[in-house]
Amino acid sequence: MRGALGPKFRLHESSNAMLLSSLEANVARATLEYMGRTLQRVIKLLDGIARMPSMGKDLLLVFDDDEAYYRYVSFYVCVRQSHLERRSRDEEDGVHQRNRWTPWKRPSV
Repeated sequence: MRGALGPKFRLHESSNAMLLSSLEANVARATLEYMGRTLQRVIKLLDGIARMPSMGKDLLLVFDDDEAYYRYVSFYVCVRQSHLERRSRDEEDGVHQRNRWTPWKRPSV
């Protein structure tokens, strides 16, 4: 997968997580530490309910931009016209007159 995402992407790993991204090494290390601390907090807070995953490590993919993310998810989701919305040039997300999949918005019937 790393090869498909581009030469800038590196795999960083900790005892309980893996991070695939083009982040600088120090930022990637801080991200992995944050993931580890958060996992420990959840386990402590939900004592007896939550536990360390037995299936392996958590994986986090960090994409460089929205377009890379949407290219990636397009291989796994069926995008129908009802799931697309038109955005205008003046909207704050900077998408200029193109269709974009928005899974959080309920299609209008």
